[in-house]
Amino acid sequence: MRPWVSGTFMAATLLPTTDPFEAAVSFNAQAELGLDLRLSESVTLGLGAGYVYAPGVTRFDESTTLAIDDDPVPSVIGHERTIDLGAFFLHPTVGVQMHRTVIDLGARIGWLVGGSYTETQQVVDPPGVEFDEGPVRIDATGAYPGLQRFAAWLTAGVSTAGARFGDVRLEPGLEFAVALTTMSTTDPLRMLSGGLRLRMIIDPVSMPNYNERTDTVRLIDTVFVESAE
Repeated sequence: MRPWVSGTFMAATLLPTTDPFEAAVSFNAQAELGLDLRLSESVTLGLGAGYVYAPGVTRFDESTTLAIDDDPVPSVIGHERTIDLGAFFLHPTVGVQMHRTVIDLGARIGWLVGGSYTETQQVVDPPGVEFDEGPVRIDATGAYPGLQRFAAWLTAGVSTAGARFGDVRLEPGLEFAVALTTMSTTDPLRMLSGGLRLRMIIDPVSMPNYNERTDTVRLIDTVFVESAE
């Protein structure tokens, strides 16, 4: 058994979305604790548990005409919808090790928490124009309609053996995830994400430190026998 802890920082997008909103890139972060069971020299089974904070953002621009100083001015208003969302999850994986590289495939099974959203608008063009309430107008806020609590993702990751500090080894890598379930019964939102991962593994024996070189010197005794002439 190899205990490990990992942190992942990912860029994410929501797709598809409900017209006229379009997917926009947001950022999420996750923390995970887990165990690996080595089945052979190159294959491991893993089980992780953790939490991911995964806010989603969608937006669209509306072309309209605003009355500015009593004059009609062609304008663009930007609409943005932000969903504040997180999930507790279990994460079974299968990993294959090839020299210093590990490739893992798995599935996250999660329970969504949170789910509040805020919908806002602001004047994008012409610049410097504000609403009476200020630069940002809040159109709606509250619980996201039809939010589902169960969620599932397929995951794929690749990492490499990094520095070792005693019995702790670092594994920097990449992780990708695509949602199999929609976030809402009323909106076909699914999250696609990918980013950087760093694992800390308690691993005293399974992988040698390739930064160290050990030379073996053998002493051989040679016996010379002189023949009598």
